[in-house]
Amino acid sequence: MAMHFKKQEKTEAERKKSTERRGFYLALAVCLTAIGIAAWSTYDTVSGFLEPTGSESSASSAASTPRPTPEASVPVDDDPESAVSAGHAQGTVPEVSASTEAEPQEVNAPAEETPVEETAAEPTYTVSETLTRPVPGEVMTEFSDTPVYSETMRDYRVHAGTDYTAAHGETVHACANGIVKETHTDMLRGNMIVIEHGDYEVRYCGLGETFLVHEGDVVTAGQDIGSVTAAPFESALDSHLHIEVTRNGEPVDPESVFG
Repeated sequence: MAMHFKKQEKTEAERKKSTERRGFYLALAVCLTAIGIAAWSTYDTVSGFLEPTGSESSASSAASTPRPTPEASVPVDDDPESAVSAGHAQGTVPEVSASTEAEPQEVNAPAEETPVEETAAEPTYTVSETLTRPVPGEVMTEFSDTPVYSETMRDYRVHAGTDYTAAHGETVHACANGIVKETHTDMLRGNMIVIEHGDYEVRYCGLGETFLVHEGDVVTAGQDIGSVTAAPFESALDSHLHIEVTRNGEPVDPESVFG
């Protein structure tokens, strides 16, 4: 009984001693862990102060980077292919900027030729040396650049032509060689034919409705061009032919022109 009690006390003592030993090791492990954490924190802080800044790092790397030895410059031609060939000859391929690249040139299509309208050449004629009266009658009313009394219009007005006696329906002849410029009806002068005779332009007024020539026709001296009727603004007078002559647009006395 006594021995059994002693063994029991010894077992409890060993158990207590083993528990104390485990507690010691556990405390030691906790202390070592704390020491390790403190040591790492201290190292991290110190290394942050010792690391170089960005500018110092760049300067350091720039100083440590060896400078390339200068090489002969390769002229870059406008032609990208020649520039690349020169780069291969030197062992390097030069960079060709976008501005030196050959750009496709816009090719202008040939402009379509506008067909030239061919205008008919104006007929020519031989200018007569003299002009003659278009009818054989005598002068009825002379040319006047100052106002004279008009029996028909009942007022005073300039008489810009000459009236020649002629029977109703009598044939009117061209004063000379020329070309017909107009054929039309005027409210005052009636049916009228305008013919160019060299430097002069003659208006044959008070004709019948049937013209014997038309615009663009070439006439010869003495050719039949119409017949006598009456000019509306001189209808109160006896049958006659009213003739007006201009030179460079200015009225001229027909009697000074007719030979």
